[in-house]
Amino acid sequence: MMATKANTALDDFLQWMRNADITWDAHLMEIRKGSAGWLDPGWGVFAKRDLKEGERLCVIPKRSVLSIKTTAIKDIIEVERLRGGLALVLAATYEKARGKESFWYDYFQSMPDREYVPIFWTKEEMDLLKGTDIERKAEEDRDATEEDFESLVAPVLLKYKERFEKCDITLSAFRDVASLVGSRAFFVDEEHGEGLVPLADVFNHKGAVVSLTSEYEVEGQLASSDDDDEAPSEVDDVDGGEPCNDDDRNENPTGSCQEAGGSSGDDGLIGERESNLENRKGGSKPSILKDDSSKPIDPALRLEIGICSTEINGEDALEIIMASEVKADAEIHNTYGELPNSDLLYKYGFALDSNSFDTVNIDKTSMLENSKAIVGDKEAQRRRKFMKKHSYLMSKEDEPFEIFADGVVCPALSVALRILAAPKETFRKWKSIEDATKATIDNEEWDFSEPEPVSKLGSVVGVEGLMCLRTTLEGRLATYSTRSLAENRENLKSLRESENRSMGCCAEIGACVLRISEIEILECTLKCIDDAVSSSLKARELSPTNGIDKDSKKRKPENGLDMDWCRKRKHLFLQVD
Repeated sequence: MMATKANTALDDFLQWMRNADITWDAHLMEIRKGSAGWLDPGWGVFAKRDLKEGERLCVIPKRSVLSIKTTAIKDIIEVERLRGGLALVLAATYEKARGKESFWYDYFQSMPDREYVPIFWTKEEMDLLKGTDIERKAEEDRDATEEDFESLVAPVLLKYKERFEKCDITLSAFRDVASLVGSRAFFVDEEHGEGLVPLADVFNHKGAVVSLTSEYEVEGQLASSDDDDEAPSEVDDVDGGEPCNDDDRNENPTGSCQEAGGSSGDDGLIGERESNLENRKGGSKPSILKDDSSKPIDPALRLEIGICSTEINGEDALEIIMASEVKADAEIHNTYGELPNSDLLYKYGFALDSNSFDTVNIDKTSMLENSKAIVGDKEAQRRRKFMKKHSYLMSKEDEPFEIFADGVVCPALSVALRILAAPKETFRKWKSIEDATKATIDNEEWDFSEPEPVSKLGSVVGVEGLMCLRTTLEGRLATYSTRSLAENRENLKSLRESENRSMGCCAEIGACVLRISEIEILECTLKCIDDAVSSSLKARELSPTNGIDKDSKKRKPENGLDMDWCRKRKHLFLQVD
């Protein structure tokens, strides 16, 4: 977590947990100043001795969890049929506003007033996010939370004004608590839904692979239905299709909350941590992590704890169990999900210098525009319509075009590039996405279901597809508030060496780390593209004459490659001897 209040708050919090029958093994763990955060290290959980997998650290009765089933206004929430993140934020806002009358008073005292996430940043601080994946999200969330409050919360406050008369619940207070819920809430179980789980939220984040054995099953996981395979219908397209209707705004208010146990993607301010909560089915010291020798987990990315739903002495509880070994005096981490820095900064207020789960999302509209230089305006629109009709590839919300570290691109981006840059004669033969994803390279069928490095992608999207991607990435790089990696790194060093520990400094550091992580991915991918294009052209023996047949002096048709187009852009990627 980020900054906490005075040191005495820790003693009060520990005593409150004892009163709430939350127990922890003081021989195994202790809570003290953590290593996370830039303003104040906050609290963290540390190992008192070498810890082994399967050892139980603590037990948290579910009655001590703040949820829609434990709050004093649970009857109102039930009558008004409020659910999901919105219901929890209202419950937590109410309990916080009650002050010492609330069972969770000392718990709230252990937290900051709010997490300094981008929704609270100044305009100058928001400008630091220009070009990043979260550039516009804070403004969208401000609008969404205001709409949620005015249309859903305010009517409830008015209807039950006698119950709320002693509580000052304003839009500002609602947003403050929403930032705490968004950065701390876990999915507890089907009855409680999301909840604030004391002690569990003291464990700080590290990037980790969530890979659990069959002894554990995720709470609330729904079986897939046959509807999942239905053909695409009307979706919100990059060219402005009709937005989907949402009849149950209580459960999923505009842009600001997600379904319990859902994806940790674009959740907005009112979300919850990706659930690391399991039903414990094994013995007293089961193995939590999968032992898959074919896909070994990097030790640095191993999950350190598992949060498990259990029953102790006839009472429902959560227990936190070691998922892997941790050395004495080392901090014990949770993982909030396999999240890129854009999500970490947006939802939790921090970003990691080295994040194995970093991604960059490519704007679909920009890539569509850049494809027009290859196939022309009308042809590009035909291909957009093809993808909209047969897939979700051009939907704003579905199938994001992601690029990962080391120049690896997601399957959706690979397929889109293949369709956008295909020779006209080839495209005309395709009647479905299945047709477009049939490709044989070196006598082997290409697998479009897996991420692939750009170095291999040229085989199926051609030089044209790689250059379309290159132009899109160059356009993205030009939008950053600070484009140079060296300048960003120098700025980050100066910020960290400064004695300034203000909220503004925290925002600057987070934005700078995010810019660095995204620019590194983009520049690495650009280099991979240049190498792949250069190799492809050299393989075709493209001299400065660019494929002219010396005998006939006529241009050779090279798989639909426009030689003039390629020659004009040669200076971008090919060193000519």
